[in-house]
Amino acid sequence: MSRAWPRWWQWGGAWAYRRYWLPELAAALVLAAAALWLAESPSGDRAIARTFYMPAAEHHWPLSQQPPWKWLNRYAGIGAAGMAVAALALLGISFATGRLRRRRIHLVYVLLVIALGPGIVVNATVKELWGRPRPRQVKEFGGWLPYRSILAPDKPGRGKSFPCGHCSAGFALVALYFIGRRHNRRLAAMGLGSALALGGGMSAARVMSGAHFASDAIMAGVIVFVVAGWLYYAVLNIPAREDAGEERALAPGWPALGACGGLVALIAVGGAVATPSHRTIWYDGRLTAAKSTNLALRLEIEHADITLQYGPYRDLAVRGSTEGFRGLGGSMKDILIWSPDRQQATQLTYRLWKRGIFSEFRTAVTAHVPVEGISRLDVVCDEARLTVAGPPSAAYPTRLVVSRGELKLDPLWESLFEQVTLTNSILSTPADP
Repeated sequence: MSRAWPRWWQWGGAWAYRRYWLPELAAALVLAAAALWLAESPSGDRAIARTFYMPAAEHHWPLSQQPPWKWLNRYAGIGAAGMAVAALALLGISFATGRLRRRRIHLVYVLLVIALGPGIVVNATVKELWGRPRPRQVKEFGGWLPYRSILAPDKPGRGKSFPCGHCSAGFALVALYFIGRRHNRRLAAMGLGSALALGGGMSAARVMSGAHFASDAIMAGVIVFVVAGWLYYAVLNIPAREDAGEERALAPGWPALGACGGLVALIAVGGAVATPSHRTIWYDGRLTAAKSTNLALRLEIEHADITLQYGPYRDLAVRGSTEGFRGLGGSMKDILIWSPDRQQATQLTYRLWKRGIFSEFRTAVTAHVPVEGISRLDVVCDEARLTVAGPPSAAYPTRLVVSRGELKLDPLWESLFEQVTLTNSILSTPADP
């Protein structure tokens, strides 16, 4: 019995079509070299980001709040998702009509490009492992981390700037270019133009919002282009299948479709990762609810910018917002907890932390803390930036702990401490026992 899906090397392999992919590979290498130059040069990534960073504005990256860049930031995956849904629908129809049977290999190819390029390679692998800080995380642009080029990444999870996930979703339309590369120049031109327009628009939007450097966007396009070419020439070897002219070569059977179906599930995961999320944080802790006059207040903040503001407040008030993209089970969770304190006091704890897989949020809150009515204040932050505004007007001891982040103090506060470090800071007022 003949095979329903012959192996690719039965038609001579990808090398026979090197006149097509060698120029494409050369163009990808030129773009990669340009991206590396932007990342290394002082007049590259940082200079471009500086044109959109406005520290005096209410929103430091104001152009990102204006259309069409605001829409491109919010609905990044709509192009790739629409193409995936269309390909999946046509693939199902191909089993009911013979007209699409010879296009089945192209539909499988489109789904694999989306699942492997933006899905597995860019978002699930490289972005999670590379650790390059985003522009808005860099000190030069109001953050707390040093700038790092593509060739000098940080530890995994430190930053998710490289490569640009939004941009990779737009550049995935390049799959249409490869499908029409040899026999349909109009489709090839439309696919390449659409990929450049959508991917380029998303690149501009992400750079304007301080979420990515220009080199991140270019490298996202290079990675997706190389993955699409590798699938087209080497894995599925579509040119050889087309030249063979056999029905079985162009209509792969259940083994191919089963593998493709498994990867389609990853597209859904990628869609979940790209789901935008925004919520207002509005929490109140009523200090008068404590039966004991000896009340300790504790703030535990992770993955956020927090401003500590003293004032004549009766209660603890936390105000702010969080925005970003949630993955599986992703959210910024906050809660108030009443519990006994080790020093025989009643403790009110406010916690704010990130949860979920492949989730990323930008959160900023202001904690309005009373100057009276509590006996002690502990602020514990991890992967966060803590800013203490105003003079030390509180009459109770205060302890500040910042791990893997930045601590910014009013000059009147700095005089109370012998040393201020940027990471692993543990600072206490002299009244702290």
